[in-house]
Amino acid sequence: KYHFSSIAKRFQFVPVTLSDDGGKTVAFLMFAIRDHHLKIPYCYFDESAEKEVKTCIAHHLIKWRISTCTFFHPALVRLFTNGHYPALHAKKIQRHYIISKVFTQFDVDQVFSIQDGDADCAFT
Repeated sequence: KYHFSSIAKRFQFVPVTLSDDGGKTVAFLMFAIRDHHLKIPYCYFDESAEKEVKTCIAHHLIKWRISTCTFFHPALVRLFTNGHYPALHAKKIQRHYIISKVFTQFDVDQVFSIQDGDADCAFT
């Protein structure tokens, strides 16, 4: 046995695209499901589609019988902390990133949008 081994009965990535009535893509979500834990490593959506994004996530939480959902995307955090959603308990957690000094010459917060899934490939 390897000390850091972990086995999941269910593990999958599910890409979800939402479109408006005209067929224009207004949202893209990448769901990462591991057993009964859902993470959203990537999320892009127009502000006009916030309600649909929230409804889509809530629908999939119930459909897949998710017991824990984790996301760090600021817009999603705002959406789910300002209103009702299918959860019994919520807690605030933070994730910190280490960025190379090479990028100090740039205004990193304005140039790059770091999402939860970025750099996962470096550790898997």
